[in-house]
Amino acid sequence: MNKSLTVLAGSGIGGSCYLLELYGVRILLDCGAHIGSSYTDTLSIPSPETIDAIFLSHSHLDHMGAIAYAAAVCTNAKIFMTEQTTAFTRYQLAATIADYIGADTEDLRFHNRILCQLVMNRVSVVNYKKGARFTALNGKECRFAFFPAGHVPGAAMTYLHVGDHTVLYTGDFSACSTALTYPYHIQGISPKTLVLCGTHATNSNYVNVANNVLDRVASNIQRAIVRNSRIVIPVSQLTKGLEILALLQDRIANGQLPPCDLFVEEHLFDLARYYERSSETFRMPQGTKPLSLWVNNTRPPRPIIVFERSDCNMSNYPNHTRVNAEFTLHADYDDLVKLIEVTAPENVFVVHAAAGKEALKEERFSHNLKSLIYTKDNTKYTIE
Repeated sequence: MNKSLTVLAGSGIGGSCYLLELYGVRILLDCGAHIGSSYTDTLSIPSPETIDAIFLSHSHLDHMGAIAYAAAVCTNAKIFMTEQTTAFTRYQLAATIADYIGADTEDLRFHNRILCQLVMNRVSVVNYKKGARFTALNGKECRFAFFPAGHVPGAAMTYLHVGDHTVLYTGDFSACSTALTYPYHIQGISPKTLVLCGTHATNSNYVNVANNVLDRVASNIQRAIVRNSRIVIPVSQLTKGLEILALLQDRIANGQLPPCDLFVEEHLFDLARYYERSSETFRMPQGTKPLSLWVNNTRPPRPIIVFERSDCNMSNYPNHTRVNAEFTLHADYDDLVKLIEVTAPENVFVVHAAAGKEALKEERFSHNLKSLIYTKDNTKYTIE
């Protein structure tokens, strides 16, 4: 069997990891942890020492949370990411490892930094649309390129060319603009096989408009501030925290929200400072401080917003209101149909899809689509 895709995990949402095998070249597409797990999630990777390369699409935990384990067991694998995904993964990995080892002493914090560095030293950074290549263990030359995927800063679609076969792996992607990201953008490629992250591939009625999604988050925050001048926002992903900070900066600058004092969890604060230095557009709202400076002010002169971890103990914040600021920025159903039409693949494997009707199978595509498969975990599929 020369060409196959094995869904190690992530046919549904969470724990994305896919083994692509083309003419003896073995490639891992993402190494995700399941939702609620830590970086110590393990993957059942067949013959990990023979994995040639690992590609991370973006820095969300369900796509990169098991990268430390994968790097440890896939000893010969090259690891590829975009520059921003590399930076964000470093911060995300530092946060999750610190959680696991309880890094509250200097020795453990040092141990945390060493673990992160060992993983990140393996990473090769590749910029968008810049052709790159690697040599597999069997001597075969493999070419690839990253294309902007939207969704979060640094997210990439991976376009692979091995032998006479081409594959596009989308990772999570979005056709919407936000303060931090542009819509996905691909050009000049015609993959024979498309591995499609289809969060909404079972819901043909779902329409995602980023402004509406983030407007709801802003409205939740505004209503909470009216009720109580002290609120806590639990953040499940560091990049989502950045998006909310950018949203607050915009709303405060436009007078839609009052000036606030923000106290931000340390890993998110460090990432925001990094991104502020490296981005031309992102700025933290004035009055943003690390969470270590927070004190319980019963009569604050202006509203207080605390950014905490998603599992924070609210008893630490008496008289504060917890605000749900969860959101997702994924391609909607029509975006998935459009991408299949634009790329015109012969084979489509739908991964990362919510449970439900396999709606894409009922679409009539204009090109010669030979197969469209909604995948299952722990299943190997032959690529025609």
